[in-house]
Amino acid sequence: MTDYQAGTTVNVGVIRGGTVTNVVPDEAMAEGDIRILVPEEAGRIADALKALKPAFPDTILDVTVDFNRPPMPFNDANKTALEKAQKIAASEGIELKASGSGGGSDGNFVAPLGIPVLDGLGTVGADYHSEREWIYTASLASRAKLAAALIREW
Repeated sequence: MTDYQAGTTVNVGVIRGGTVTNVVPDEAMAEGDIRILVPEEAGRIADALKALKPAFPDTILDVTVDFNRPPMPFNDANKTALEKAQKIAASEGIELKASGSGGGSDGNFVAPLGIPVLDGLGTVGADYHSEREWIYTASLASRAKLAAALIREW
């Protein structure tokens, strides 16, 4: 179901079932994370998940799909805000780039309304929300400088 071209990822991150290794469990469950960049992908993924069928006779598969945030559009309001932020950042010697992760923040609720949102201005690192998450500690000073400049100059 993952479609990197569309910016969509589907990941099963939690699987539970059974009590010991030599007994077939009565039930099992899996939870996943879906990230989308465009609203149309929500329907495609929900339909695909709901179309899943059990692999064995006399089993039941119950699928619940819940998108708790709309995707954050890279609309004109956000493009304009980014351009302004890039100018302010450049005046401080900081390069600010646009990217997208399909992730979610509270900004996902207001950006579709045309309210400009800048997100992801925190520390620089990788593997966010994983056991391998890390940051460049050297980015702390430049990100604080960026935040101060945005507040002062906006």
